[in-house]
Formats: sequence, structure tokens, C-alpha cells
Amino acid sequence: MDANKSIRALLALTRKELSFLARSPAAPASVIFMLLGCGIPFLFPAQNAMVSDYSLQQYVSRIPLLSIIFFPALAAGSWESERKSGSINVLLSFPVPNIVLVAGKVASRFIVYAITLLLTVPLVLSLPSLTENTMSVAGTGVVFSTYAMLLLFGLSLASLTVYLSIRFEGNVVPLLLSASCIFIFDTIHLVPSLVFLPSWSAQMCASLSATWHLEPASRGILDSRDISFFMLPTLAILYASTVRLDHIRRIP
Repeated sequence: MDANKSIRALLALTRKELSFLARSPAAPASVIFMLLGCGIPFLFPAQNAMVSDYSLQQYVSRIPLLSIIFFPALAAGSWESERKSGSINVLLSFPVPNIVLVAGKVASRFIVYAITLLLTVPLVLSLPSLTENTMSVAGTGVVFSTYAMLLLFGLSLASLTVYLSIRFEGNVVPLLLSASCIFIFDTIHLVPSLVFLPSWSAQMCASLSATWHLEPASRGILDSRDISFFMLPTLAILYASTVRLDHIRRIP
């Protein structure tokens, strides 16, 4: 199958998935949950003693925590719906590479996430830490680096949750596994503050934390190590998804 046909197939599958998400209550509920989680501390700082000055760093640290619910709810049933309706057999019979089928599922969830992030831009641009500089070039750079890393973060989680939906049947198991994995990789950097660990173990906990790798971007730093942290697992998970689909296709 040539590249043009693969791209057309990918676009068609992505549109199909977006249409499914638009009809599903999970997608609107997830978007509203994310927007409220980001916006309430900013809009009502006086009622929140924990966040008296809502900064960009606090915003960045909030997204991974909200993602514990956002992505599992959005993607846990992405393949189960195909199994229940019986359309998975039709889908797997299409003469397209496995990566196209997987990418269509991942791209649709990622687009919903990207749109949700886009809706948060007005709040971010009005943060005191940015408006004090009247959105100087430096402030614009910080916003760009922050959103660039958040998009990579979202792409990795969309890939992970779609893979778990392929790997395990049903809605409950993929949802719980997705939420557990995201929770671990969002909070593992906090383990050394709760349990005494050797310095090398503490450093390893930090290096495995998604939150830890997002933090430099909120200061305008785009580090190749942080980019690799999200991109390499994403590619590995996409490959694992294609292998799983190939296994399903071979089952008589």
C-alpha cells in the first residue's frame, strides 16, 4: 500500500474515531473535567489557600494529575467498542498496515487532548507571571515550550491507553491499568520524599517521572533528554500495538 493510500486511510479512520468520540459521553466529560481542573484554581484563587498565586509551573504540574482520569476515560474503550459491535473484524480486514489502524485510534484521542489544551490558552496567557512581562519574547517562548512538551506528554499517554485497550478486553481492566500507570509515572519523583532511598535510587525516580520532565519546559527550557523521554516510549508503544494487532489478525 503506497504512502498516499495509507494517509487517506489514516484520515478516514481518524474522522471515524472523532465521530465516535463526539457521540460518546466520555469525551465531553473528560474535556470538561480537564478544563475545570485547570481553571478553578486560577479563577478562584482566594478560595484556594494551596494556590494563592497560580503560576505556570503549577499549571504544568496539574495537567499530569488530571490526565490520570482524562486519558483512561477517553481511550479505555477504544477497542472494546469495536469488539462489542463486531466491527473489529471489518476493521482488521481492511488492506492497511497495522500502524494505520493504531495511529487512527491514537490520533483521535490526541486531537481531543490538543483541543482541550488549546482551550486553556486564554487562562495561561493571563497568568500574572506572564502578564507582568506584557508577554515579552521570553514569555512567549515559555508558553511555546510548555505546550510543546505537554503535547508530547499527551501523545505518549494516548499511545499507552490505546495499547492497553488493545491488549486487554473489556473497559474496566484497561481503565484501571491506564490510570495506575499514569499515576505511577506522574508521582514517582515524590517517593524519595516519603521513603529514604540511596541517592542513585532517588535520581532514578526523578528521571522516570513525567512531571519531572515537564517542569523545565515551564521555565522555557526544551531539553533533548526530556523530548526523548516522551518520544522513545511513544514509538515503542506504537510498535507494541502493531504487534498485538498482528497477533489478533492471525487468530482464526
